[in-house]
Amino acid sequence: MPNKPTLSIIILNYNTVEMVDDCLASLKKVEEEADFEIIVSDNGSSDGSVEMIAKKYPKVKVVENGANLGFAKGNNIAMRFI
Repeated sequence: MPNKPTLSIIILNYNTVEMVDDCLASLKKVEEEADFEIIVSDNGSSDGSVEMIAKKYPKVKVVENGANLGFAKGNNIAMRFI
């Protein structure tokens, strides 16, 4: 069984495809420097965010909430995937 990462990074997203792309690109640059996982909790985006993440960042876990659940609930749902 693989070891769990020492850090879990949760990113909440709602129709911010360019910002989440920039954020994930920055994290990708340092992926060899620390042991972390990335979970994007998507609150029902309609801007192609989920598709972009799947295509460009296949290691990132994406939680599709289907609706804009707000900041706290979106983050709490993502916690289930740690």
